[in-house]
Amino acid sequence: MEWIKPNAPGTGHLMCYNNGLGRETTNASSINEFIPAVDANGNYSLLPSVVNLTGFNWSYYADAANSTYSADISGAQRLPNGNTTICTGGTGEFREVTYSGNIVWKYINPVAHDGPVVQGTAPPADPNNAGETLNSVFRIYKYPLGYPAFIGKTLPPGGYIVQ
Repeated sequence: MEWIKPNAPGTGHLMCYNNGLGRETTNASSINEFIPAVDANGNYSLLPSVVNLTGFNWSYYADAANSTYSADISGAQRLPNGNTTICTGGTGEFREVTYSGNIVWKYINPVAHDGPVVQGTAPPADPNNAGETLNSVFRIYKYPLGYPAFIGKTLPPGGYIVQ
């Protein structure tokens, strides 16, 4: 979970990649944006009996063909254009979705635990985690070309990752 950055729609809200372990009868992950409840002074309640949510402001639930399920490691980032990048960590999949839930692009990490995966083949299954693969990724962030850390730097393209 993280705060939505000041340069993106939803600034001041929280975004959470909800892994969804044991949700209802099937595991299903979702990405949820919510507005934390605050008092008149802008303070958050830390009382265990008080729910600090005012409801989801936005949620993304993928359909079965485009599942975002991951039992662990994953994340989401709201972009300045209103889209959201999603890292489905257990399967090494990245995607960007619009506010209405349309997939803009999708990419699968081509590097497994023992090196690059041959293009056109699936990453090896993780023998210790059902439904996950050995190309897992903890989290991703998408940075614009004008990001301050890039200013004055030459970022030449390198070799290909995939074989």
